[in-house]
Amino acid sequence: MEDVEMEVGKAQDSSAMSESALPSLPHPGPSKGTWLHAGYHLTTGTAGASTPNLPAALAGLGWGPGVFFLTMFAIASYYAYYLLILILDRFEKTGRRYQHYGEVSKELIGRRWTIYAVAPLQFVVCFTTVVSFVLLGGQSLKAICYDYSQPSMSLRLPMFIVIFGIASTILSQTPTFHSLRHLNLVSFVSSLAYAAIVVSGSIIAHYSKDKPIAVYSVLGSNRARVMNAFNALSILSTMFGNALVVETQATISSPIKDNMVRGLHLCYVATITTFFSVAITGYWAFGNSSNSNIFLSMVSDIGTTYIPSWMFILGNLSMIVQLIAGSVLYSQPTFEIIDNCIQKKTHNYSQPIFFKIILRLILRTCFMMLATLLAAMLPFFGDFNAIVGALGYMPLVFIYPIIFYLKFFEVPPLSVNFSIHLILLLIFASATIIGIFASIRQFILDENTFKIFANL
Repeated sequence: MEDVEMEVGKAQDSSAMSESALPSLPHPGPSKGTWLHAGYHLTTGTAGASTPNLPAALAGLGWGPGVFFLTMFAIASYYAYYLLILILDRFEKTGRRYQHYGEVSKELIGRRWTIYAVAPLQFVVCFTTVVSFVLLGGQSLKAICYDYSQPSMSLRLPMFIVIFGIASTILSQTPTFHSLRHLNLVSFVSSLAYAAIVVSGSIIAHYSKDKPIAVYSVLGSNRARVMNAFNALSILSTMFGNALVVETQATISSPIKDNMVRGLHLCYVATITTFFSVAITGYWAFGNSSNSNIFLSMVSDIGTTYIPSWMFILGNLSMIVQLIAGSVLYSQPTFEIIDNCIQKKTHNYSQPIFFKIILRLILRTCFMMLATLLAAMLPFFGDFNAIVGALGYMPLVFIYPIIFYLKFFEVPPLSVNFSIHLILLLIFASATIIGIFASIRQFILDENTFKIFANL
């Protein structure tokens, strides 16, 4: 961190990014969010869909490597976010507050790179994340209402996905990113509640007489172990991914650095508590038989559960709350683009205000319904999203912030600081390639199970 702060000081002393060097951008108005709001937004954007998969990821690596890599990715992602916050803080000190990741990219690496390599990547990541959240939300609803509570129900998975999609669509009419602070607070609490339920359930299951003894050896041939390790690394590398850091800071009041860093600390207290407790206790309870959803591991082969029914239901409900909040949150960048287009197209016309509101309502609803349709039609979408996650989250979270930092603060190419960050870039690029390779392999393995509108 000291080297980074030194580069910040050098940039300030040399006025490398002075006001005359940057084109002015209109400020959308005062940002009123606090560091607590930043923490809620960041936690909702980070925790969620992949959390139930953590014990299975550890099963692919074993105790030592699993905990080690989870720790390393936590540290690396925190550092990448810290670099991005430093850049945003410097922009604010020169009188500019960027609203979107693409705006920062356009300023630092140019319009062409942003149009072809950054903005589309963020849009695809956000949209596929929304689809995945809707899909997983429907699966959680099905687990509560069909698989456990009422086995005789005839509703299929696509219907539960539609129900979840309707709930997300209603909440997606929230006008601004900042307006989500209350929903994201509920999601923040739900993530901690989910961790507490999983930990308690894992302890109960571990000492259950009906559950087989957990085995912690990594299964399979040497080749299978390598492939499973790659797949586990792909999961762990995107666990702390958050593509909405710039959008979050746009809602936070000055000073950016102080409030965003405090919010980041709050986020990491929550996510580290959640991720590590779920990963360690889940793997401890079920070993190498851990399922991709920890609550499915708590159901025996004959359909009975190792935990009380209320715990099973509350665990899934807490995940549903996180998924609803996450689906709405990751829709916001697209909604802001839609709102800006409406404003530009109608500002010269004397249209009544309710016309714009109805138009916004229709367009937002269409976006969420499209995501719901894809989730219901492609219940295997998670395999495809793993490829997109490896291809999208890794550059947005790890690679681009380092490139932005080196460009913004003009770090000398022959300096130790530059060499360290270049090594980090190579490591993250390698992790991206490994993640893509592992995700494509898993996609091929699951190809035979792919059926449109399947009742998985």
